[in-house]
Amino acid sequence: MPSRPRGDGDLYLTNLTANSEGDGVRRETRGAAKVLVAPMTFLKATDLHRGYVPAAEVRASAEQWDETPITLTHPMANGRVTSVDDPTGDAERIGHIENPRYVPGEHAVQGDAVLYTDVLTSVGGDALRLMNKLTSNRAVGVSSSYFGESLPPGHYDGEYREQVKGGLRPDHVALLKGNGGVCSIQDGCAAGAPAIAANAHSDGIATSVGAVEAERERGDRATPGDNTTRDGTSAGIPTSVSAVEAARGDDSAPSADPDAFPALSVGARMAQTGAADGDAGTNGGAE
Repeated sequence: MPSRPRGDGDLYLTNLTANSEGDGVRRETRGAAKVLVAPMTFLKATDLHRGYVPAAEVRASAEQWDETPITLTHPMANGRVTSVDDPTGDAERIGHIENPRYVPGEHAVQGDAVLYTDVLTSVGGDALRLMNKLTSNRAVGVSSSYFGESLPPGHYDGEYREQVKGGLRPDHVALLKGNGGVCSIQDGCAAGAPAIAANAHSDGIATSVGAVEAERERGDRATPGDNTTRDGTSAGIPTSVSAVEAARGDDSAPSADPDAFPALSVGARMAQTGAADGDAGTNGGAE
């Protein structure tokens, strides 16, 4: 895959839930390489902890997700989540996104997750467990990571919103060892039948660098509608955000892994870490 330039500003993490369905996940041989291909939706118009990502911004970013790297957990550098292209990071690239497209009815970006079977086998451990989950109809945590900017307050998707994000620049999509996500299977999240999506609800944990404090927020679902046009005066986003909701329907025992959370009936666990001096934002709570 071609080298991807590192984005500017702060890195945002949106955690989702995938549930594989055997008929949708397929194995392919491409030359000498064997891959596992799983259709998935990894981005949707949604209300995050620090702002709303409108349908128009999701749609505008769709083609940019092509060839976006897929990593085994989020790459880390100096104890913080970083860009997949950060030379000081420890990114484990296990695949990439192909055929990204915007689905108007879902207000979402769907694509094919192409996973390198030989890499997964070589890495072993968590990589093999995630591959087995995808091929055996079990939930998998997915986190899309992108750089973005703040948009002016206004009416977006039918509601007035004070905090809005846009100008998404994809960085990577991580497969998580835990079972977290902001979209439940009941909300239509599935890999194999393409429906991993973000959820507007949030019950959360806000984290700052070196400290964690409990916090709860609830955002109502919005009916998509006309979007306020960006005026070009947006400033950089000051913090990074990760929303993580425990996947429903997975029978895995809770673990000490930071991205594995107890089950929630509704909502999402959210982790936020402040970014400093224009560097990529971090989230110590999701790998």
